[in-house]
Amino acid sequence: MAYHAFSYYYDILMQDVPYYKWVAKTKKHLPIGSHILDVGCGTGTLSLLLAKEGYQVTGVDLSEDMLALAHEKSIAAGIPINFVHQDMSRMTGFSGFDGAVIYVDSLNYLQKDTEVFQTFRQLYESLNEGGILIFDVHSLLKVTETFHDYLYADTDPALTYIWHVGVGRYPYSIIHELTFFKKTETGYARFQEIHEQRTFAIEEYAGWLEDAGFSILEISADFLDGPVREDAERVIFVAKK
Repeated sequence: MAYHAFSYYYDILMQDVPYYKWVAKTKKHLPIGSHILDVGCGTGTLSLLLAKEGYQVTGVDLSEDMLALAHEKSIAAGIPINFVHQDMSRMTGFSGFDGAVIYVDSLNYLQKDTEVFQTFRQLYESLNEGGILIFDVHSLLKVTETFHDYLYADTDPALTYIWHVGVGRYPYSIIHELTFFKKTETGYARFQEIHEQRTFAIEEYAGWLEDAGFSILEISADFLDGPVREDAERVIFVAKK
């Protein structure tokens, strides 16, 4: 999914997201100094946080607009990060990485099971032996209940937006309809973005990981220890090559 006008307001909308939890999850499974692929890196917020911790980070994203902002943030922070424009399900040219992460439900933008498997397979080829893959996805419950006819609106000094979630084209898929109103000198500029996400059962993700060659180390939820509960909204996988 390529973000367009949305990319310029993404960080405003995501300002309350607990990125530190993804950083902690990374530190639990990958030693500082590891070479990491940050897949679906967006505007580079997590890439920068991981780099500040001491990781050697390469960011990958489908959106050129997002990557342009990520590059600007990298330069402003004085932290060199290589950002690459590629589709995660068709990644090529990567090898020798110690780990790969797909965070903040970025994997859910893939609409087909074949795309998910191909992503796992490409990442397997990109990792060293013993390399670690960590990713998180929406649970089935979040897609079918939490997001069911979801409507949210908010006003920020920079913009006002309305976010509605409807049923998608595929089983366990959703459509995010985002309408933005940006204040201008003469009134408001309106623009809209449509984003589709889909998730799958835990057993399906696990099967595709194993078919791609990975061994599963951990399946957890909502950044909590222990088995995945029925009310979990975010499922986190850790797998090893």
